[in-house]
Amino acid sequence: MGPAAVPGRRRWMGPAAEWPIWDLPAWLRVVVLTVIACVALAVPTIGSFYPVPAFPIDIFPYIFLAWMAIGGSWLYTLSRRQKHMFAAIEVDLEASMAASVRSHHEEMGTLVSFERPVAPTFEELDLALESAS
Repeated sequence: MGPAAVPGRRRWMGPAAEWPIWDLPAWLRVVVLTVIACVALAVPTIGSFYPVPAFPIDIFPYIFLAWMAIGGSWLYTLSRRQKHMFAAIEVDLEASMAASVRSHHEEMGTLVSFERPVAPTFEELDLALESAS
């Protein structure tokens, strides 16, 4: 019985449901997918540094790394000062996600009109001017 025939396997996976990675234990599957993701992300990262691009572009990766370091240190400092901060962020994100999903479900099935307004004719403009005066 292949992975696609396993009860509960999601149909949206399509051909990916047949990949042999789904037969691996869960912990090994996580490790394999993590390694694949790191290798995939290493390609553009290395491409940012080698070969060395021309002057203004060669400093962009370092500016990005500096901003990441500043943001990470800021988050670390805040998490040390306010222990409940990450829990509050999580609650806020969950509330926004729930509101987004709720509004999406409310909008489903409603028709949206994409008709462009028609400019008035000269006769209509003349009648509007005459009625205004």
